[in-house]
Amino acid sequence: MSTPNEESGAWGGRQIVAAAAGLAVSVALLALALRNVSAREVAHELAKVRPGWLASMAGIILLDLAIRSLRWKLLLSAAAPSASWWSLVKLETIGLAVNNVLFLRIGELARTALAAKELGSPFIAVFSTIFVERMLDLMSLLALFGAAARTQPSFVDAPMPFMGVRMTTMAFAGAAAIAATLAALCVLDRRLDESVLPGLPKVRLALSQAAMGTRALRSIPSAGAILALGFSLWIVGAALFWTGGKALDLLPPMTAGRSVVTLACAAASSFLPAVPGSFGTFEQAVKLYLTSNGVAEAAALGFAGLVHLVAYSVVTSLGILLIYRTGYTLGGIKALAGARGEAAR
Repeated sequence: MSTPNEESGAWGGRQIVAAAAGLAVSVALLALALRNVSAREVAHELAKVRPGWLASMAGIILLDLAIRSLRWKLLLSAAAPSASWWSLVKLETIGLAVNNVLFLRIGELARTALAAKELGSPFIAVFSTIFVERMLDLMSLLALFGAAARTQPSFVDAPMPFMGVRMTTMAFAGAAAIAATLAALCVLDRRLDESVLPGLPKVRLALSQAAMGTRALRSIPSAGAILALGFSLWIVGAALFWTGGKALDLLPPMTAGRSVVTLACAAASSFLPAVPGSFGTFEQAVKLYLTSNGVAEAAALGFAGLVHLVAYSVVTSLGILLIYRTGYTLGGIKALAGARGEAAR
């Protein structure tokens, strides 16, 4: 049997391997993004930026944080009904900032731990709402991608390799599958007791914990508001890319549909191992899509870098400020997230 020190060492080893993998992927994709593009060309493209549009981009990012926090407040209506919108804005921003500066993407775990402590709610109840949040995000994105892809060049709606199924069909099917999963969790949360899966108590417990976050979806008005806010988040995200295109006078111009698909590509890149902030993966994903649509490589990379840096700078600077204004430190938040995560295992 392993000792606590041995387990700690093994966990530390896994952290190192995961961080090294993220660093390797980021460096490789950043090198790929920079291939055939000189720093001078990218600087020339960035010199075209119109400052007025940068203020609009910052405003869009703040609007995104406000909408996210309002949706989370609705999802928390069962676990923390007295939570204030402003307290959730702070927690959302801190979680995103932690993801941007620390390896292993512990921002969601940090947000859960802080929310459980600040709101006096069970850790697992808060975490389940964040799980549902991520499911809703993916569902909305897939649905919007499917709708936007129909207006894009034919390669976006090309059949998937070896499958013969079109990407738009896959996107809509994925969105429908997530909706069905959430609906099933709503039903399970009502009916889960010891008579369900009697021989699999751990599976029943896991399902029960995941289903907690769906309680706000039982009410039709509440579910409608949550879904509307979820879709509006991705529309706001697409507006950030559209505004970035205006800031650089990107050619061909960013249309509404192209902005949604670019956002989808950027969001998909976040699933890859990467350094904090997803540098490298973001740039390569956005550049790859835009160059396939006729945008020059230097312009595509400059655009990706501009959008990424503006979003990163606004969220991270605000999040770090809030961390210290609320009496925490990055090290303290990391320790709290680790301790609560281990306790919840």
